[in-house]
Amino acid sequence: MSIHSEERWLKLSNNGKHKYLKFFGVLCIVFGVVNGIDAINFFNDPHAYININGVDRNDNEAKLLAFFFPLLMLIVGIFLNLVSFEGVSKANKARDNFWLPFRK
Repeated sequence: MSIHSEERWLKLSNNGKHKYLKFFGVLCIVFGVVNGIDAINFFNDPHAYININGVDRNDNEAKLLAFFFPLLMLIVGIFLNLVSFEGVSKANKARDNFWLPFRK
């Protein structure tokens, strides 16, 4: 992340940050659901294999491992959509109070 994009993120209003978190949360949920459906299909197919570090594996542990990442993305997306506007405001205020002694 460049300095300019960090400054732009810091200059967003609380409403803009809240909308950004909601949008990113929806993207995470969509990604988790689409890839989770594929992972479930892989898990139910006995002939499907997962390539892990160049090794083709068709055991249940590898298929379950392939299911954990979409599940994690789904959980992160739900969490980001549950963040309220007041939570964003409190986080901004806490960030400003933390950096206050370091600013001149």
